[in-house]
Parts: sequence; C-alpha cells; structure tokens
Amino acid sequence: MIMIISPLETPTRMATQTLNFEVRHTGNGSVASVVCTVDGAAVDCSGGQLVLQNTVSGNRSIVISATDSWGRKADDLVLLVRVDLDNPVINFSKTPADPSSMTSFQFEYSATDGTTSITSITCKLNAEAEKNCDSPTQHSITGLTSGTHSFVVSAVDSVGNKGSQTVSWKVDTSAPEISLTQSVPTYTKQLALNINFAATGDVGEVITTRCQLDGGAWSACQSPYQLVGLTESTTGNPHVVKIEAKDPSGNTSVKTVNFFVDLTPPTGSITFGATSPTRETTVAASFFATDNLSSVTSLCSKNGAAAEPCSFLQNFDLTIEGTNELALTIRDLAGNESVVKNTIVRDTIAPAVEIVPSTSYLDVADPRFSIFSHDGSGSGVVKVECHFNSNLPVDCTNAYQASVEVGAPNILEVWAFDKAGNKGVAQLSWTYSEYSLAMGDGAACQIKSGEIVCWGVGFNYPSAVDPIRLTEPQASKVKAGGRSACAIVSGDLKCWGTDFTGSMGLGGSWWV
Repeated sequence: MIMIISPLETPTRMATQTLNFEVRHTGNGSVASVVCTVDGAAVDCSGGQLVLQNTVSGNRSIVISATDSWGRKADDLVLLVRVDLDNPVINFSKTPADPSSMTSFQFEYSATDGTTSITSITCKLNAEAEKNCDSPTQHSITGLTSGTHSFVVSAVDSVGNKGSQTVSWKVDTSAPEISLTQSVPTYTKQLALNINFAATGDVGEVITTRCQLDGGAWSACQSPYQLVGLTESTTGNPHVVKIEAKDPSGNTSVKTVNFFVDLTPPTGSITFGATSPTRETTVAASFFATDNLSSVTSLCSKNGAAAEPCSFLQNFDLTIEGTNELALTIRDLAGNESVVKNTIVRDTIAPAVEIVPSTSYLDVADPRFSIFSHDGSGSGVVKVECHFNSNLPVDCTNAYQASVEVGAPNILEVWAFDKAGNKGVAQLSWTYSEYSLAMGDGAACQIKSGEIVCWGVGFNYPSAVDPIRLTEPQASKVKAGGRSACAIVSGDLKCWGTDFTGSMGLGGSWWV
C-alpha cells in the first residue's frame, strides 16, 4: 500500500514541491522496489520523498509504483498536479489617443489566464489606490486634467498570480492660439488680399491649419492665406475668412476675420443757405455725404485753396466778388474718393442806371426818357422801376414817358435791381411851365422853357424885333401892362418897365 504523508498542492504556482509518501506491505513479504515517474520520466523518490520541479505551467502527472519481494506489484498511485506559473494577461481593446484632448474616457479590456481562472480585477489611475473596476471588461474615468496620466488594470488568478497592464498617455486640453501677424483692413478696395497668421501650441507640437472663405469648402492652408478674385461686398454682408488650427490632441481653435470689399466711391452734395447770386458775404453751407458700406471723412476747399477738415454744417466767407466755388472731398474707409463741387455768386455791387431825356423834355408836358441799366457783377438786371413824383412805381426796362406837373418840381427816379437784390438809383428833376404870353402896348413877353422872352416896340421896357431873354429859365408866370411887365421867377415877383403912373409900385419912377 502506498500512502501519501504530505500531499502536493494543486493547482499551484509553486516552482518546487515535495511529496512525502510511505509504502507499507500488509501481507507476507517486504517491499522490494519503488519506482516514481513524473510526466513519464523516472525521478528519484528514494526514502519516500519526491521533489517536483515546476518550470512551466500545465498539468503534471506523477506515478508511484511498488513491488514486493514476491514480485507482486501494488496498484500504482497516480497524482495529477495543475501547475500555473503564468500571470494573467490583460489586453486593452480601447485606449485614448496619445496625446488626447479628452478629459473622460471609458477603457475596454480583457483579462485571461491559460491555466486557471481569474478571481479578481482591479483598476488604478495614476497614484490612486487600486479599486475594483466597473466591470471585468470596462472602466470609466473622468475629471482628467492636462498632463501625463497612467491607467493600470490588474488581474489575479486562482493561485495568486497577478498580471497587470499599464496605459500611459498625455492629456492636452489647451487649444492652439491663432494670431494675425499683419492687420487686415476692415474695408478695402483690393480684389486680392493676403491673410498673414501664426498658429502656436505647446512646445514641440505640430499644428495643422485649414482655411475657409465665405462658408465654402475647407482646405489646408499656410500663412499667408492668399485670396484672389474677391467680389464687392453688399451692405451688412462682409467676406468671412475662418482659420482653424488643430494640435495633435485634437484641440481646435478657429479665428474669424471679417472684411468688406468696397469698390463704389461715396456720394454727396453741397447746399448753400442762400440763393445765388447773393449780397451776403458769409453763407451757411450744409454737406451731405454717404457711402454704401462704410463711414466717410470730408475735407472742404474754397476757391482752390488747400482742403481742410469740415463739419457737415458751417459758415463760409465769400471772399470773391463773383463766382465762389466750394469743393467737398469725400473719402470712405476703403480709400475710395469723390469730389463734389458747387458754386455761389457774391454780388454786392448795385447796377448802374442812366436816364437819357429827349432834347425838349423841359418844354413838353409828356417828355419821354430812355432808360439804360447795366450790372457789372454779371448777375444781371432783373427789374427796373420808374418812380415819378408821387405816382406808383411802374416797370420801365427801356423807356419811360412822364406826365409832368406844371410849375412844380418834377422828380423821376429809376431803380434797377439785380438778381442779388442790389439796387441802383438814378434821379432827374426839372420844372415845367406851360407857355405864358403877355401882350403890352406895342410889345409882348412869353415864358418858354422857364425863360422870359420879350419882343416888340421896346417903349418903356425891353423889347426888340428879335427876342430878348431876360431871366434864367425859372419863370412860371408873366403879365404885361401899357409900359411895364411882371413875372414870377423862382417863387418871387419881379417887374420891369416905367413907373410914372405907379404901375411898378415904386412912387413914379420913369423906368426900372
């Protein structure tokens, strides 16, 4: 009989095991021999001890045979030992990219053992303590920060072998930075434009960039991003360039650049606060300026002088008698420019007026006058009025015919107005007397054109066959007697002739 004294552990991960046994003979005779084999190969087992050397995992077969002195063989003792020297194997089927921008992740894995079964699986993140995994095949982690991380999955089999697998990776949550290395004008009149930019990430990272124009397809690009064939923008619709930068972790950033292409010059107008021509030497001017896309700036220039900044309502001195020109230069933010001009005429000079009477105007009751007017400033005479005595004014552009008053001063004033309202005045005054004829004793006197003319016998007061003029042309009435005559001259009574009958009122003088 073969008896086991200290059995072998099975399954086992022990590299060396000792089996102690005893062979007893229960009948007549004695034990003659004991033979031991391990996996079919003889091994020493003298003294009832067999040392099992385990070098590989697997099933071991131990057979102990005994024969007595009579040649009889006892039943073989067969022992099977399962040896497991291998650690469990961990295989990851899902791990994060390295580097990665993800701050949470679910690992997927499997744990296997070729000889025995898995009894426990634990997970460990960085320096944290091991803990049971969410499940035998997956585990989730959250709250990862930028930096290097490690995740370890460990499995223990039924004999205590422990296998582990570690995954290390870098978490990068910082997106690349995109900056413009040259400013892009908000407004331009160019149909081609370069966008100069730089995209930077962490040290050593390779940044990839791509660009898009106006919502079109993305394409790989480098600085400068060259734009050609641009079209004019419309109100509120700029061209939109997007630049995307991506680092190896997948972090992306996008920079948007908006700009307008403006090919249309601005428009404007100048309005004066006075009509042209004007007598004013200072006038207000209002400006209107607009652009289809941007704001505008304005410069004003008067009569060719250097342009200066100006507001949209201001006063201007009219320094030139005649035409004054105001120019408004309008520039939009794209650099388009237009010039608007307007002129106003300053006229402060009154028209010249001349009254040319007929040669006999002093002798007639309805003299005719020619009227001449001229405006030297060039604005032109627009109206001529004749004011005669107390009559209402009448238009008299070229001529005027008066109806005179007898024996009183007659005054003709001619007013000429130009477009600016300047008034030129000419005046003519005279006294008209109807013809007065006084008959005396052999002589006669007459008033003609204000002058007293006498002719006849000449006895006692001046007379002759040829008329004799006695006074200046200011007499209005004359009377003649037998030897004397009297007249009203400039409002005074004047008499001449003999006075011996007292007709002169001088006390009997022979003649005066």
